Amino acid sequence: MLTARDYVGDKVAGLTGGADDYMTKPFEMEELAARVEVALRHSQPEFQKNGTLRIANLAVDTTAKRVTRAGQIIPLTQREYELLVELSKHQNESCSRDELLNAVWGQDFDGQPNILDVYVRNLRHKIDTPDQQKLIHTVRGTGYMLSDQVATV
Repeated sequence: MLTARDYVGDKVAGLTGGADDYMTKPFEMEELAARVEVALRHSQPEFQKNGTLRIANLAVDTTAKRVTRAGQIIPLTQREYELLVELSKHQNESCSRDELLNAVWGQDFDGQPNILDVYVRNLRHKIDTPDQQKLIHTVRGTGYMLSDQVATV
């Protein structure tokens, strides 16, 4: 929130009303840029220093290009890996079919759009085994989501 209201009561009301941050005018551009950078960093999936994204017991190591679940290495094809990385980048967010097709197959992809469904099915076979929590979810009318917080749809 960026405002001229600098009374403590206004700040408290703004923050408790849903603002993630509160900054009063006049302000320095450097401080605004730093606060925006922090907000963007907090909105991204949390990667460890070694480039590994973790969700539940799934680890996607983007440095070694290796995927493990419960400590077991999961062999993936290049496209399966790219699809999983794309879903991981948007953890807990719905990814549209078009976004996934463009990110993994490119904007010039001229093949059948159901190729995405085939690859998602393959990933589910490898990652969402019967004895594991389901992580790959279908978002009806939209696309897919990688999340440990959603019941399978």
